[in-house]
Amino acid sequence: MSNAYQRRRVLVLEDDAREARALTRLLEDEGFLVDTVFGGEEALGALARVHYSPYDLLVLDLKMPGLTGHHVVKFVLHHRRDLLDRVIITSSSPRREHPELGGTAAGRIPWLVKPFHPAELIRTANALTGTVDPEVVSA
Repeated sequence: MSNAYQRRRVLVLEDDAREARALTRLLEDEGFLVDTVFGGEEALGALARVHYSPYDLLVLDLKMPGLTGHHVVKFVLHHRRDLLDRVIITSSSPRREHPELGGTAAGRIPWLVKPFHPAELIRTANALTGTVDPEVVSA
């Protein structure tokens, strides 16, 4: 890996421990630095703490106890619009079942319905972060 290649930092919000491990492993294998949280409260805390090294990408599950991925999306819409174009939603239900996230800004967020193919997540993550590993480009 070239020194010019900057590792991308991602926050994963997933309350299912097995799915969180799988997402983390998949993203780390692609060169991402991954912070994993299991609830909306933790995600909001992480977003508040990382101004010194902000996230390049957020991967958010929606449904969970307590504060949910919906709350995190609303926080981004109102307080961290700089992250809006770097959010991926993962959900067991399609977008049409979440009309509260159908506004023009939230409606642009990529939505992956579980179970999704790992390559789909990686393609979307790479597209949103706009960074490609030079080793992949030169291969």
